[in-house]
Amino acid sequence: MSTIIKVNFKMQSGKTYKEEVDTNKTIDRMIADFLEKRKLIHEMNKYSFMVNAAPLDKKEVLKKKVKHFKKIKPDCTIQVRQIDSIDGGSN
Repeated sequence: MSTIIKVNFKMQSGKTYKEEVDTNKTIDRMIADFLEKRKLIHEMNKYSFMVNAAPLDKKEVLKKKVKHFKKIKPDCTIQVRQIDSIDGGSN
């Protein structure tokens, strides 16, 4: 049985998006759905997602279903940070 919860995605700019999330989806699918709605899916690697200081972009976390990750619950806030890429080897 599928359960839908509301989750807040708070951008670095301060803007917050309320999203309906199916708890049977994996965390990576939840993140992809959020980015697709904002037309940012092609820049997926430029964003970091955290809930209560727990990063959501670790390989072992991405595979979990939302309902199995206890920190994601109704009305929780997921922090969305833009990661600035650092060029290596430039002197």
